[in-house]
Amino acid sequence: MLQTSARDEALLEDIASLFDAYASDSEAMAKRGYSKRDNGIRAKVWREAAADVRSIKLVSE
Repeated sequence: MLQTSARDEALLEDIASLFDAYASDSEAMAKRGYSKRDNGIRAKVWREAAADVRSIKLVSE
């Protein structure tokens, strides 16, 4: 576990939210027909990255 502060928790959530936004962009591109397979894979990877960031357990100092 990492020793972190509330600021660190907020930063991790911001990063996860950014990854979710990237996933949404990739999903939108796939729906529009732009490289459906590649954008589908990108969306999945970004969603998994967001979940990984959110799964980081923090310990208060």
